[in-house]
Amino acid sequence: MVYQDEINDISKLLRDDKVIICPTDTIWGISCSVKSEVATRKIYRIKNRDIGKPFILLVSDLDMLLEYVHELHPRIETLLSHHKKPLTIIHNNPKSIPQYALASDGSIGIRIVMDKYCRQLIRTLNSPLISTSANYSDQDAPRNFAEINPDLISEVDYTVEYKRDEEKLNNPSVIIKYDNEGQIEILRS
Repeated sequence: MVYQDEINDISKLLRDDKVIICPTDTIWGISCSVKSEVATRKIYRIKNRDIGKPFILLVSDLDMLLEYVHELHPRIETLLSHHKKPLTIIHNNPKSIPQYALASDGSIGIRIVMDKYCRQLIRTLNSPLISTSANYSDQDAPRNFAEINPDLISEVDYTVEYKRDEEKLNNPSVIIKYDNEGQIEILRS
């Protein structure tokens, strides 16, 4: 991949408790390694975000997703393989995710990223990313890099080069949750 050197450097930063701004398969996000409580708390501080407000966990593929959920209903697995838009699924009983990364009710949204760069970053890190929109809590989510508040950029440890010049306006992911029978509730379409 063209950006592999940058991805290698970013992976080292993430392992050292750093916070980055990066493009995802939806909107730009502020992210860190799920293994870093220090960086997770830094994201809360930077965004002026309430502790316990949910994050999204970005994973590279279905195999990585299955490392963090006890069971995936077959209906949801089928949906994941056929859904065309980025899809975040709220999981109520995840496993192997530190408490500091979970919402106050113990849940977390998990999305398999479709963007090749973001997917490669996660694979190189060999760990999911905690992510949330790259904005302050009282501002709109940035649909491209130009919409990110420069003050926010100055507060993180690194901002990814990839897709900075892209003018396309992106949308957040679809968010769903499901019960034990696989019945789906759409929270954001």
